Amino acid sequence: MSNALVFADRLLDLLGGHRVTAALCTAVELGVVEALTAGERTATEVANECSTHAPSTERLLIALVALGICQSVGPTRYRLTDMGACLANSASHSLRSWALFEGKMLSHSWMGLAESVRSGRTAAELAGADGGRYGQMHRDPEAALVFDAAMANMTRLVARDLIAAGDFNSAGKVLDVGGGAGTLLVEILRACPTTSGSILDLERCEAAARRAIDAAGMRSRASFLTGDFFAGIPAGFDTLLLKNVLHNWDDERCVVLLANCRSALADAGRIVIAERFLPPRDYSSRSASTALGDLNMLRGPGGRERSEAAYCGLVTSAGLRVARRIPAGRYDLLVATR
Repeated sequence: MSNALVFADRLLDLLGGHRVTAALCTAVELGVVEALTAGERTATEVANECSTHAPSTERLLIALVALGICQSVGPTRYRLTDMGACLANSASHSLRSWALFEGKMLSHSWMGLAESVRSGRTAAELAGADGGRYGQMHRDPEAALVFDAAMANMTRLVARDLIAAGDFNSAGKVLDVGGGAGTLLVEILRACPTTSGSILDLERCEAAARRAIDAAGMRSRASFLTGDFFAGIPAGFDTLLLKNVLHNWDDERCVVLLANCRSALADAGRIVIAERFLPPRDYSSRSASTALGDLNMLRGPGGRERSEAAYCGLVTSAGLRVARRIPAGRYDLLVATR
């Protein structure tokens, strides 16, 4: 086979990537994955449990086998693979909500990517919607629930690496700035019995965060603070944590936020920034997820993924000092001090 044919063959698979997302989202949305969590099933049994068309359900199951989500067991039965089990709601590192987020929200948004690249404007700006992506979620509680659940899925997946790298046993009192439903803070407190903390975020996140705190039995060590981090950061915390916060915003707003953190920071305190760094021009398949995430920021909230040097520049522009960079699995940590 010629090189041109090899490349065209690979490209064909890339171009069909949206079909994979749709198949996985459909398997979750219709309950096919949950039907298979109890064990082997025929397509008819799955269809009966999910109220779906049996022959079409079998066609979906065959595709899921080809994708490694299911296995064929004999001529008529199917079961989940270990990877497919990660789409179940009960999985320890479930990506069920992330599948719904990609399939029901992001895939629709990305269909307008050309307009964002052409104009430099987000989907919300092009639609004339006030408040950007987060304003839209405030007006659409169902979308907010999908988004929050997806963020919790991703946070649980990476929490162990972040906690190990960030040395939160000696973090003192932690403020998770923009901490949403509290997933990361709860995981930190579980792993670090002497640590306590609070979540700072908008009012729409409070009910979910308090439920997470109560479910984890952390009410004595965790709390929720309602606030706008662009207006100010409350003082009295030893560690300010910003995970996937700065990438949502342009440089100017990032500097405002970091300056607010500096004003609130105790003299011996630290700011822990968790982001995915774009490599300095050495782009490859290893950086594809972050590069595609950057396009998602263009289409979504209007921020961007950045290189380590760019994040360091934001930190110093806010009057802070970069103390350390620490690899943390999919993420990197920047530790900043006064």
